Amino acid sequence: MTAITKFKFNSFEEQSYLVWSDRGDGLSVLIDPGFDTDRDYDIVKNTLDGKGLKLAAVLLTHAHPDHVYGVGRLCRDYGLQVYMHSGEKVTVDALPMLCREIGHIVPDSFLANVKFVSDNEVLSFGGLQFLAISTPGHTAGGLSWLCRECAQDFAG
Repeated sequence: MTAITKFKFNSFEEQSYLVWSDRGDGLSVLIDPGFDTDRDYDIVKNTLDGKGLKLAAVLLTHAHPDHVYGVGRLCRDYGLQVYMHSGEKVTVDALPMLCREIGHIVPDSFLANVKFVSDNEVLSFGGLQFLAISTPGHTAGGLSWLCRECAQDFAG
């Protein structure tokens, strides 16, 4: 069975998703970790520990500040790879300016941990596969992540 835990973080109430399968090996992925406080980081860490999960990767839909605040800390603490579309490099490069404009913290750097994915590329973690679907518009390198196993489990 696939499981998803949804979190709401930061003043934008950005939604992050922790996804895993009990058919796998305890690996999980976190999509858009937008936490920007120690308290919210602890919520993610306690959820992982409480469910006996190992965080395998971060998947980004896009790199606006509210979606990436926690990425650098996760990379530092868990040694993770971050997956996003190469079109998002321009957004990452603009993060300091964007954060100053909205009066928010500048996220820790995470580009050294990034692997760029292409449209229709498939990533596998813990018995789940995630298909990268290019969905530009909100940002140049926007991605949607399709997990067919998730859809099957939740459809019936």
